[in-house]
Amino acid sequence: MLVEVPRPESTDLRVLLIEDDIGDQKMIRRAIKAAGLKCRLTVASDLASTATFAGNRFDAILLDNSLPDGHGIAAISELRSSFPEAGIVVATGQGSEELAARAIKSGADDYIPKSKVDDQSISRIIKSAVNVARLKTIAEERRKELEVFAYILSHDLKAPALHLAMLTRAAIEDIDLGPKEVLSDTLKDIETCAHRQLELLAALTAHIGMGEKTELVSVKLDEAVRTACQLVGLGTGTSPVEVMVDDLPEVRCSVAEMRQLFQNLLLNSAKFCVGRKPRIHVSGCKRDDGVVEIAVADNGIGVPEDKRDMIFQPFQRLHSRTEFEGTGLGLATCAKIVNRHGGTIWCKETPGGGLTVCFTIETLPPHE
Repeated sequence: MLVEVPRPESTDLRVLLIEDDIGDQKMIRRAIKAAGLKCRLTVASDLASTATFAGNRFDAILLDNSLPDGHGIAAISELRSSFPEAGIVVATGQGSEELAARAIKSGADDYIPKSKVDDQSISRIIKSAVNVARLKTIAEERRKELEVFAYILSHDLKAPALHLAMLTRAAIEDIDLGPKEVLSDTLKDIETCAHRQLELLAALTAHIGMGEKTELVSVKLDEAVRTACQLVGLGTGTSPVEVMVDDLPEVRCSVAEMRQLFQNLLLNSAKFCVGRKPRIHVSGCKRDDGVVEIAVADNGIGVPEDKRDMIFQPFQRLHSRTEFEGTGLGLATCAKIVNRHGGTIWCKETPGGGLTVCFTIETLPPHE
C-alpha cells in the first residue's frame, strides 16, 4: 500500500510527454483532461528535444518506448539523471509482460500499454508514479541526512568533546596547583567549547528535522524578509548592517521555513563582509513562466567561481572557524528549504564585488 506524499509547492502536476505520434499525443491529452487532472503538459516528439527542458522540474514523464531516435526504455537512466524527481511511466503500443518487466528493471516507476489508456488508467498511473518517485526522493534525502549525522558524530562532535575532556583535566589541575585567574580562563574555555557544541547540535536538529509536514500559506516575501531582519537584529536603527528590500511577489510556502531561509542568507551576507559596512539588497520578480526568482546580493568577500557549487553542501566550509564562526550547515539548510518549495538555488558574483545568492520558488496556483 502506497502512502500519499503531499506535494508542497503547487496543486498542478508538471508532466512531460515524450511521444512522436500526433494521434497518441491527442489521445493522452484527452485522457488527462477527462480524468480532471490539474496538469501542465509539456510535449517532446523525440529524446533529443528533451535536452531543451534540462533544469526544469517534472513530476511525471510519460515515455513512448518507440521513438525516432531510440528506444524509450534504453533512455530511462539518462532521463532519470536529467529529471531525478520525476516518476517515469513507459507507454507502448505492444503491451507485454516482458516489456513491462524490462521497463521496471531499467528504472521506470510504471508501465502502460497505449490500448489501455483512458481517463481512469491515466489518472491512476500518473498519481502512482509521482507518489513512488516522491517516496524514493524522501528515502534518498533521509539517507544523505544519516550520512551527515554520521559525519558529525565522527568529526565535528568528536573534536570538541576531546577538547572538553582536556580542558576539564586542566581545570582539575588548576584547582590544586594554579592561581585563581588561570582556573577562571580554563572554565571560560570550557564554556565556549560547550556553547559551540550546543550551536552545532541546534543546527543539526534544524537541518535534519526539516522535512516534516508543514502548513503552506500565502506569504508576501518582502514581509518575510523584514520579519527575518527583526528576528536576527539586522537592518534596524542600531544595526551596522544596511538591508534594502524591494517589493517582492506573493508565494505559497511554509512561513517558518521561509523566515529561516532569509535569516540564514542575511546572516551569511553580514558575516562575510570585512572592512566595510555590510550592505544587503533583496530583490525579485515573477518570471514569464510563473516562477518567482529572488536575489540576495551583498558587498562581502564573495566566493571563488570554482567553489560556488560546493557552498550549498553540508559542512563545506571555505574558511577556518578562527576566521569566521559557523556550523557549515547554514547554506545547506537554505538549499533544502528551496528544494522543498520546488525551486533551485545558486550563486554568482555581485557587480562591483560580493556574492549574490539566487533562488526560485513556485508562486500561488490560480485557485486553491
